Amino acid sequence: MSESFSFGDLKTHLQKRKAGTPHEEPDWVKDTPEEAIERAAHEHLMLPVKKPFDDYYHPSQLYDMCPVAEFWLRIRRPAFLVEEPRMPLSMMAHAGTQAHNFFHNEVLGPAHVLWGTWECTKCGAEMEKTFLPDQCQCSDCRCTRLQYVEPSVLSHEHKIRGHSDGYIRIDGFEDALLEMKSKSAETWKKTNAPNKRERIQGSLYMHFLDVPRCVYFFICRDTYQYKPIIEEKKEDLVDQVLGTIDAIERCVAAGEVDPILTCQKKCSSMKTTRARECPFRNDCWGKE
Repeated sequence: MSESFSFGDLKTHLQKRKAGTPHEEPDWVKDTPEEAIERAAHEHLMLPVKKPFDDYYHPSQLYDMCPVAEFWLRIRRPAFLVEEPRMPLSMMAHAGTQAHNFFHNEVLGPAHVLWGTWECTKCGAEMEKTFLPDQCQCSDCRCTRLQYVEPSVLSHEHKIRGHSDGYIRIDGFEDALLEMKSKSAETWKKTNAPNKRERIQGSLYMHFLDVPRCVYFFICRDTYQYKPIIEEKKEDLVDQVLGTIDAIERCVAAGEVDPILTCQKKCSSMKTTRARECPFRNDCWGKE
């Protein structure tokens, strides 16, 4: 197979062929259909992801966050962040999203335990503070294809932005937030409680949405078995994370790293794998 192939080349070639435009066919056209499809998919999946820099912290990232690296990132303030493709992780993330949509709109919604905002997929009208309606309330639509809108979390004071997976409301019980997490079959079998990463994320959502407990809904992405586990908010984790964020922001405002923040960096030395991959390695450790 030719090494000069790209996904864009394939698209251009097919457009010219369909339009009947005369052109010289590249060498990779001689590939078998299987090879062409495999090459096109690989080329697309391996593209780096370019995202605008977001000044807000996201609860799902706080467990792994290095405070010192975060300080340097916010001092530099790049217009964009370029993430290298992580094909297995990306595929798992998309599979998790589909599982969320299924349980939202096909299971928990019709069971009338998922409460909040629903959006019409046809006209975009939103129905707020309700269980899943039978149909869109717009008089010109009456569509029955509705989808759940996850509740947003936004704190300008602590610069936190994110969204929970939903509200669970059952008669006779206190309201609870919903946090759905997909896991491999092996991990799912061993899961009897949320881990620290999940507790941090869930507790922050509970804190900002003023809900006392959370239903951690674990889904096996291999078998789609599931198990709900209910826990109260962990105040100590909330205080710890908000304290770290506030410390980072104070250092950014002052323009220098506080020694207390330096003690919280994630790398034990600049020789660790994490340090070698960190773009702020020399800023943090100096040149050795």
